[in-house]
Amino acid sequence: MEFIGRKEHLEKLRRLFSSVKEGVGATVFIYGEAGVGKYALVEKLAEELKDEIVFVSHRFVEDSAKPYGGFIEILEKLGEGGCAHSEKALNFLKGKDRAKNIEEIFDTVASSLKKCAEEKVLLIAFDNMHWADRESIQLFKHVAKHVPDSRILLIGTYVMEKLAPIDGEDHPLMVAMGEMMAENLFTTIHVEPFTPQETEMYIEALLGSPPPKPFVFAVYSATKGNPLFIKEMLEDLKKRGVINPSDPEWAKKIDLKKVSMIPTVAETLKQKLNDLAPEERNVIELIALMGANFSDKIAEKVLGMENVFNTVISLIEKRLVDKNDGGYALHHTLLGEIILQEMSEERKKALNEKIAHALSEAGGDPFFVAKHAHEASMWEVASENFVRAAEDAYAKYAYETALKMALLAVEDSEKCGKNDVVIRAKIILGKIYQAKGDWDRAIETFSEVAAIDTGELGAEASLLLGHIARNRSQWDEAAIWYSKAVSLAGEKPHISAEANRGLGKIWWRKGDMDKALFYTKRAIEKAREAGDPRILGASMIDAANIYHDTGQRDKAIEQYQKAIDYLSKHGVWDEVARAYNNMGEVYKEHGDLEKAVWCYNRSIENAEKGKNERTRAYAMGNAGECYARMGNIEKAVEYCDTARAFFEKIGEKYVLASMEMVYGMIYDKKGEWKKAKEKFEKSIKELEELGIKYDMGLALHEYGRALMRRGEKNRAEEVLRKALAVFREVKADFHASVVEKELRSLENDRDTEVS
Repeated sequence: MEFIGRKEHLEKLRRLFSSVKEGVGATVFIYGEAGVGKYALVEKLAEELKDEIVFVSHRFVEDSAKPYGGFIEILEKLGEGGCAHSEKALNFLKGKDRAKNIEEIFDTVASSLKKCAEEKVLLIAFDNMHWADRESIQLFKHVAKHVPDSRILLIGTYVMEKLAPIDGEDHPLMVAMGEMMAENLFTTIHVEPFTPQETEMYIEALLGSPPPKPFVFAVYSATKGNPLFIKEMLEDLKKRGVINPSDPEWAKKIDLKKVSMIPTVAETLKQKLNDLAPEERNVIELIALMGANFSDKIAEKVLGMENVFNTVISLIEKRLVDKNDGGYALHHTLLGEIILQEMSEERKKALNEKIAHALSEAGGDPFFVAKHAHEASMWEVASENFVRAAEDAYAKYAYETALKMALLAVEDSEKCGKNDVVIRAKIILGKIYQAKGDWDRAIETFSEVAAIDTGELGAEASLLLGHIARNRSQWDEAAIWYSKAVSLAGEKPHISAEANRGLGKIWWRKGDMDKALFYTKRAIEKAREAGDPRILGASMIDAANIYHDTGQRDKAIEQYQKAIDYLSKHGVWDEVARAYNNMGEVYKEHGDLEKAVWCYNRSIENAEKGKNERTRAYAMGNAGECYARMGNIEKAVEYCDTARAFFEKIGEKYVLASMEMVYGMIYDKKGEWKKAKEKFEKSIKELEELGIKYDMGLALHEYGRALMRRGEKNRAEEVLRKALAVFREVKADFHASVVEKELRSLENDRDTEVS
């Protein structure tokens, strides 16, 4: 049959494909009302190009909250088709492997798709993106950023009317498209209903002969040119005997009075449902309730029927159900609404209860078990599965889905008094708030858990509260929470290891190196007991930091190298990066700037390998300081500006305060003393306010040195004596010895001048 009314759209897609073949990928959004033929356009293109492309697709269905569900299916199909690059990405998306962060997941998926497209152009289509989960939408946006330098044609379809705000917030697809538009990442195709002339052509193509004008007018008036509605209406008219296309004279014999009584699409669908046999009606009701999760085996358990598959085939033949790659779906979106409206509440509740039990016994997705249990008022089953779904989503960095599931878990568990589920759900909620930067809500949520649970979850909540307080430079409060975590940890050595490590870092920051080393050694002991290479390696680095700050340079270097070797063996690249960064600090403070820069560059490489922007920014800032000391101002500014931009984004106050010292050094080297003085003094003031004595000592030391170089000896001595007092207080013996030497030099200079 001729492809009517879509030639211009098809030609646009062909032009895009020509560019994609040459390595210039493209992203297209195709939109229009339901049933207008958006996906048919994609299928037509795929059929034309079947010898030149690999075509994979996914159709989103309403109320499917499985994070990344569409991309999981796409990658599975590619793997089945022979692409060996999809496995790592699939393991991340399914939660089989734990990624370091969401960026690693997204980058791995984009990289996998690009590699799969190297041999043949990859046509990826997502239908009904208005029903996609938030995580799939965000991943689609990320992949679209990588498409332009690939052989990928990425297509998404949606219905504009379905993009209404959700819970008072803009639809996630609208938000994503707005962000993508700002980067010029996509083009659009608007598929509109047929015109009256196109409707006439379509009817003729379906029926095999020209229809009478009044008939065309009646059909167009009833369907507004929607191709799916037209097709449904003609099928109904044939069934009713109003038209008989097998009769060559049908157009002359048609009773136009009957044509004027053409029913609406909804009426047509209702009649189709009424004509179903009881077993067919039972099965289609189950499909309406279960959506993408429907399966023959579950249906047989729920309905107590045999040969459900044959019943489904009958429904497909009657054009009520479609077979998709991912399962079954109702042929028309209106069908679901009609079926659910006509079902009694008692019937829906009874079926949902049976579905929940059947899915649970079959080890089904916790979200779908929870969803049906919730509809059946099975609060205990619902809450338990909602929290499992939340934990699963959180592990995949699918924070929006995790948030939704955790809130539902709290709601349902409170109805049945499942306090243990409430606590588990609130731990997830707190972690999500923390990850999104909403620290006040995270503190409130974790505090609720810490106040009522004296077991493992209470220990975890206390640990997380300690982390937040430490990140806010609230050292005393952090110490209280970490101590509580240790006391509640019991048989959970990984919590005890983290809490002891936190206490070590606090005392290190406060300058009590004896206590810092005590807690750090306890962290190492507990990390070994827990078998946790990340905490163990990180604690080894912490110990090296303490050795360095107490003047034990060689012992510090040796400990850093041990940590690097251990962490490299276990593939913990972000901590390898931290070890190299801190080793660079040792070399920098002993004046070996070339070695320091070498270490910082190794840190940057490993931070990128481990997808850790924070450590990368630290290394960039430290390398910038070295370049400033070496007189390479251009490099210093480049590195420092990059680091500062990151720390400003995350609001890392004490790092930004320390960086003011580096900018003071840069301006000093440039001969702009007024600006240099402002930066030094700003750094010292902010670090003092934050209570970070060690870093304040460093800033005072650098300021004193700059004053010495300018010949302001009295002021230099005053500042250096303050630095010496700080270093002595925090037991930074090496730094104290350097300052003492510089003060003696000042005194000697003064004696020489007097004599």
